[in-house]
Amino acid sequence: MSSREDDEVVVLVVDDSADDRRVVIRYLRRGEDHRYRVFEASSGKEALALAEEHTPDVFILDNHMGAMSGVELLEALREHGHGEAAFVILTGSTRDPEVFLELGTDDYVNKDELSERYFQRVVSNALIKARLRVQLAQRAAFEERLISIVAHDLRSPLQALIVGSELLQQEVGSPQLDRYLTTLKRSTKRMHRIVEQLLDLARVRQAGGFPLVLETLDLCELVQENVDELVEANPDRKIEVVCEGDGTGSFDSGAVAQIVTNLVSNALRHGDPECPVSVWGKADEGKVVLEIVNYGEPIPPAQREQLFRPFVRVGSKEREGLGLGLYIVGAIVKAHHGTVEVESSDNRTTFTVVLPKCRRES
Repeated sequence: MSSREDDEVVVLVVDDSADDRRVVIRYLRRGEDHRYRVFEASSGKEALALAEEHTPDVFILDNHMGAMSGVELLEALREHGHGEAAFVILTGSTRDPEVFLELGTDDYVNKDELSERYFQRVVSNALIKARLRVQLAQRAAFEERLISIVAHDLRSPLQALIVGSELLQQEVGSPQLDRYLTTLKRSTKRMHRIVEQLLDLARVRQAGGFPLVLETLDLCELVQENVDELVEANPDRKIEVVCEGDGTGSFDSGAVAQIVTNLVSNALRHGDPECPVSVWGKADEGKVVLEIVNYGEPIPPAQREQLFRPFVRVGSKEREGLGLGLYIVGAIVKAHHGTVEVESSDNRTTFTVVLPKCRRES
């Protein structure tokens, strides 16, 4: 690999026309935005060799070459580890320029419209876009790694606190100490939920979607079991559940439990405490429909549009948590190839989840 100075931009111009290469290189060297160091190649094979030697920041590729087109060369360069560079396609065609952008090039230039200032601006903008793309990718990778590390490091000590407080509560007899331990257990469980949500967020980001472990089960029975647990955990609230039909299909039991827990908990948190939360499930041919209904203050329309984005909190009452619950619900539903929608007006809010019994592979 050749050495370069900090402010130097390495460019590789690939064109089977020597005259076109000379024009492009002349335009680049007259530019004032960057200090370019330019290499040239007349074929895809030669370009791949020069790319390995010099690691260009910018590739300017003629699309119509003999053995390898510019688009084919672009794909080969990415396979060889040059995906972070900027790519500009030169074309003589007026039929398919937008195709180049769809294939991931930063820009394209029609040779019939080539002018010095225009070309310099295109290359400079492509370089800026590529550098921003790299910075965003690095930042996202750092954030995901940080979330994963923090969540994993907190998980074990929090679990120990939960178990320890439960054991202590079984041993002590003082009502005051019992209240302290109850508060401790509630707080550590809340922190544990936050950690689990951070881990889910990291999994979704790193895998490009929520990873599922599918098994054959009756979704209606699973919903009933999870609601029963929520009823036991919230003895002061009324939760009604009705499930109808055969919900047997291919689902991730743990992930579906998260859907139910997150949506019902959300309904309990934001609904009128004097009114029940209703869970209705119905299995039709090919799908299962779940509805979670609560009564009380509606969700404002502006907030509804943001609900399934990460770190968005619902309503004015929300002070706890990270705002990840509905984002995780959306990710799980999407992984099952289902849909989730919300309707909120007057004093009623309904979340509707539709999950196919058999996930169609795309």
